[in-house]
Amino acid sequence: MRLGRVHGAARLEAACLRAERLRSYRYRTVEHILINQQDRLPARGACACPPRAHARRMCGGRRTTQKRRPMLTHPTMEKLHALHLRAMATAFDQQRSASQYAELAFDDRFGLLVDTEWTAREQRKLTQRLRNAKLRYPASLEDVDFSTPRGLHRDVVLSLGTGGWIRITTIC
Repeated sequence: MRLGRVHGAARLEAACLRAERLRSYRYRTVEHILINQQDRLPARGACACPPRAHARRMCGGRRTTQKRRPMLTHPTMEKLHALHLRAMATAFDQQRSASQYAELAFDDRFGLLVDTEWTAREQRKLTQRLRNAKLRYPASLEDVDFSTPRGLHRDVVLSLGTGGWIRITTIC
């Protein structure tokens, strides 16, 4: 290999081991390690980041070249409200203020935001349907008291509530 002739076999071996720890098996990775003399760094103190991660601010290591600026959340909140994602905006604000969400991965936090928005929309739909039904009394099957002696059988009433007794017939 050309890198072995230029940098020496021992350094090439050390660079390959470091690239293997990074799980990057490309020629450019090994070349980058040799050029930046990362093969000479101690294994425990070295940052296990992909090449050029420090310049791209992808590394959480101590050698990042650019300072990390805090994200401005006000424009994000305005956009969420403009998109009518009010529940997601509220959940986002709660996530920012609570420390328990800091340990979660991005995918998990984003999933929680989407779930919150979906649940809020489903709840609004149900509320609107109940309002449009103009029911005289706000009652549900869960509110039926079976302990009073009225001759109601719990199993029968709950099976009627599933709607299984309704058959759709087609007219030929």
